[in-house]
Formats: sequence, structure tokens, C-alpha cells
Amino acid sequence: MTTQAEELLGAQVTGADGKVVGTVEQVFRDDVDGTPAWARVRSGKTGRFVPLGSSQVTGNGLSVPFDTQKIMGG
Repeated sequence: MTTQAEELLGAQVTGADGKVVGTVEQVFRDDVDGTPAWARVRSGKTGRFVPLGSSQVTGNGLSVPFDTQKIMGG
């Protein structure tokens, strides 16, 4: 992922099933190369961590390759 971490803050996160999971609250960078590696996604009162390696920035926010159920259960 070549996106700057700041661009992801507040982005809507959509799962592979097309459902909105929440919004990006915080981005964690890789210790070696500094690229965005994980996002903390706020969904209601809870936060979930989602890896960004296979995610894509879209016109609607951030699309992750995991379905909503997997994210919320993880």
C-alpha cells in the first residue's frame, strides 16, 4: 500500500461483502519501511485491527479483503 497514513484517517472501511465496517481511527506503520501496515477501525463503541497489505483505497474510502463478520469476530 503506497498511500500516506494521514489520507486514511476518517476513511470509511468497507468489507469484501460490501458492508460498511466503520471508519479508520488510527494507522500503524511498518517498523522497517514505514508504510501503513495496520488500521484501527472504529465500529460503534469498539475498535478492530485490520491489516492493510491487500486493502485498496477507493473513491468511497478503504476496501478490505475480509468480510464484515470476520472483522467483527476477530
